[in-house]
Amino acid sequence: VWGANAVLGVINIITKSSRDTHGTTITAAAGSSQRAFGSVSTSGATGSTNYRVYVGGSDNAPMSQQSGASANDAWSSLQAGFRLDGSYKKNTWMLEGDLFRGAENETAVNPSIIAQAFEGSLTGELRRRVGDTGEFRIQSYYAYADRPVPQTTKAMTSTWDTEFRYDVTKAQVHHLSVGAGKRLISENMGISTSIGIL
Repeated sequence: VWGANAVLGVINIITKSSRDTHGTTITAAAGSSQRAFGSVSTSGATGSTNYRVYVGGSDNAPMSQQSGASANDAWSSLQAGFRLDGSYKKNTWMLEGDLFRGAENETAVNPSIIAQAFEGSLTGELRRRVGDTGEFRIQSYYAYADRPVPQTTKAMTSTWDTEFRYDVTKAQVHHLSVGAGKRLISENMGISTSIGIL
C-alpha cells in the first residue's frame, strides 16, 4: 500500500476537501523573530465543483551569534495554491497544486549568499464506484524543486508518481486492496568551483 520505501514508518497527510472549507480565512502576525506572517484562504462552489485558493507569506529575522552579532541567516517565503473537487455520476475527482518561493541568507565557505528556492507540485485523483462495495482510484502527481545550497549552482529534483488501486469489501468483514504504482525521480546537481588567492 505504501511502497517499498516505507520501512520505519509512514506519514500520511490528507488535506480537507474544498467542500468542507467554504468561507474566507485571514491570518496575520508579527514579532521580533518572525517579523511578519500572513495568509488568505477562500473557498466556495461553482455548480458541482468546489474550490479553494490561498496565498501566504512570511519574513523572518536573522538569528544572533553568541557575540551578539547577526548570523546573517534571515529568510522569507511566499506560497500560493488551489484545490478543486467535483463529482459526476459515480465519479469523483480532485485537482490541486501549489507554488512555493523562498529566499534565505546562507553563510558557508564563501561569503554570505542569498539562496533562492523554488518548488511546485500538481496532483490529480479520480475515483469511481464499482458496484455497492468497490472503488477504483487512480492518482498521479508531479513535483519540482530547485533548492540550491552553498557550493552548488543548482539542485533540481523532479518527481512523477502514478498509482492505480482497487478496494472492495466482502461479506461486510473483509477489505481487499490491490494495485500498482510507478515513481520516477530525476535529479540535476551543479557544483560551483571557486579559487582563493592569498
